[in-house]
Amino acid sequence: MGSQWALEMAKYNLAHNYLVVGTTDQIEEFVAVLEASLPRFFAGALEFFLSGIPLTLPLPYKLVTIGVR
Repeated sequence: MGSQWALEMAKYNLAHNYLVVGTTDQIEEFVAVLEASLPRFFAGALEFFLSGIPLTLPLPYKLVTIGVR
């Protein structure tokens, strides 16, 4: 399997390079932590997430379809 060194490096990187880390099975808690940790950016995020409104982002380019003859 993996090495002890790799495990220690992964733990070090998590502790020193990431503010928060979450998993999809605890997404609500993760969004709540983001909202509490960075309220300037994530104020209202949990309420929005729980509302079920789909998030759509504008595409940065125009889609062009090319027909094949």
